[in-house]
Amino acid sequence: MAVITHAGETLIRNKIQAAEALNIDSVVFAYIPGLDHTATPDRAEGMPVLLDTLPVTSAANVNEDTVVYSVTMPSSLGTWTFNWMGLYSSADDTLVATAYLPDQEKRATVGDNIGNVLTKNFAIEFNGAADVTGITIAAESWQLDYTGRLRSMDDIQRNAMKAVFGNEAFEGNAFKVVYSDGAYQVSAGVAVVGGLKTVLSEELIVTTGTLPQTVWLDVYQQRTMAGIENVCDVILNDGALLPDYMDGDMTHSLVKVGVINSTSNIVDHRGIVVDSLSRLSMATENSRGLMLLASAAEVLAYDNAEKAITPATLGAAAKSTNSAGKIVKRDASGNFSAGTITADLNGNAATATKLATARTIGGVSFDGSASIDLPGVNKPGNQSTTGNAATATKLATARTIGGVAFDGSASINLPGVNTQGNQNTTGNAATATKLATARTIGGVLFDGSANINLPGVNAPGNQNTTGNAATATKLGAPRNIALTGDVSGSASFDGGSNVSITAVVVDDSHNHSAMRISSIYPAVAGVAIAGISAGSKGAHVYARHATVNSASITYGANYSGASLYTSGVSVFLSGDQNQAGVGAGGQLSGTWQARGSCSAMGGSRYASTLFVRID
Repeated sequence: MAVITHAGETLIRNKIQAAEALNIDSVVFAYIPGLDHTATPDRAEGMPVLLDTLPVTSAANVNEDTVVYSVTMPSSLGTWTFNWMGLYSSADDTLVATAYLPDQEKRATVGDNIGNVLTKNFAIEFNGAADVTGITIAAESWQLDYTGRLRSMDDIQRNAMKAVFGNEAFEGNAFKVVYSDGAYQVSAGVAVVGGLKTVLSEELIVTTGTLPQTVWLDVYQQRTMAGIENVCDVILNDGALLPDYMDGDMTHSLVKVGVINSTSNIVDHRGIVVDSLSRLSMATENSRGLMLLASAAEVLAYDNAEKAITPATLGAAAKSTNSAGKIVKRDASGNFSAGTITADLNGNAATATKLATARTIGGVSFDGSASIDLPGVNKPGNQSTTGNAATATKLATARTIGGVAFDGSASINLPGVNTQGNQNTTGNAATATKLATARTIGGVLFDGSANINLPGVNAPGNQNTTGNAATATKLGAPRNIALTGDVSGSASFDGGSNVSITAVVVDDSHNHSAMRISSIYPAVAGVAIAGISAGSKGAHVYARHATVNSASITYGANYSGASLYTSGVSVFLSGDQNQAGVGAGGQLSGTWQARGSCSAMGGSRYASTLFVRID
């Protein structure tokens, strides 16, 4: 956030009143530790300890009340971090405006480390700003978008690095995958990947899943408020190829650095490994780097092992004559001319056209100097053999086959096999058309000479079986079938015929005939009848009331205990005529059925009704 200071406000007011021009010619930078860049700057603050003061590069008006000042910081400036900016009028020695910023870095170019170029703009607004500052140039005339040009510069730098180091180059053990201290690690160091220099300041622990795992580096550039920085991420996968890709306008270069098979089997897949990336060193027999080419004379002399040779210099130095030299030229057939060759030879190499010691093959001497013939092999003659090989057209001792003598000199016939006759066999093989001993099957004699019939199977008759199988149309022992409960009856059943059961049904409907009660008196009201507890299911109860008309009580009607003393619908007692367990005038529970009633008794009009509890 930016504000005009109190001193700046006073200066602007004085300039307007005096009709003088306000000259802001410098931009100042500082770093204030712990500064909250989201806070509003203090308008009363003065100049802090400055990092640098730079002249305004350009100034323009956005409109008549807003002007903007711009400063460009070259790559040679720095390196320092700033979070405070101010507009300064050196002619009036006044800090006109201040602004708070997030921490930003200005890097200087040092050796191979390229610095950044920053352009910062500072706008202030007050009435008549363009007029009092005398700025007539419109901001559009110089506020150009340099993004494309800067991106092109980044690409040029990146391609130049790739031309020197290739797509990937690692310094020493940088980014090498190892197993150390009980964990898989990517070693710290410096590398150039895809033309971007990346640094891993300390070993990176990686957590693997199911092995094997492939370790990749993803190197790309990331823009920040301070410029642009190179970033490296470590990625693990199952070995599938990860190609380079674009994320917006940023190129991601991916290279495989290792494959983890186990703690003792890690394959290094890094590309070029050099001793140092800080300079291009000369190569030796033991290290990579630049090589100087040797001349033909130097190749012949072989006096500088650090110079490289090419096919061209090698061909020029080689000789086809028998003159002195260290390289001999051969023709297309591989032949070369030479004088006396002095060399130590082992064995009989000097006379290797024949064997040093002749050997016999099939009794014929052979030293390799000429071909030999073997009698009985490639020319007429006999081989000396042991045994009866000479008479092997027949067996040395004749043998019998099926009783017929055979020595191999002629074919033989076997009676009963390929000629008529009998084979001499043991047992009853000669009479095997029937059993030697007849057997019975189901009581029928069988010797195999003819078919037999089994009574009750394929011929009429009975099988001899145990138990009552022969009379299995009925049970072996008769059984009784009986019915009990509300119906009763029984009958004997053995399966031989059907049975009928006559059941006697017991009447338990508990129905009672209606009757007029003429002799009942209140003295018996509420007592149990037939030994049934008063108030339980089946109990009878007597009720009376002076105003009840017995004619309103319907015989057989069901009533549940409801309101008290209601004609025809409630079961109740009056006065001291109480049923056991129920207070005077109390309501009875359950459903009751009217069984009979009578008219007035004892000189007063009473309705007397006999009820039975049915639920």
